[in-house]
Amino acid sequence: MGEDYREGYKEDDDVVPMVVLVVVLVVVLVLLALMVPGTPPTRPTPVNDH
Repeated sequence: MGEDYREGYKEDDDVVPMVVLVVVLVVVLVLLALMVPGTPPTRPTPVNDH
């Protein structure tokens, strides 16, 4: 019984990060697309801030 619960939890825990990763990737892509044209040439790598 405990093993079955653990297996289900593990599966769910594996799916959540994937969804979060996809969402983060989409948000980053959108932000980059919006920032790149509006960013002056004085900032060659705004991504390096992280």
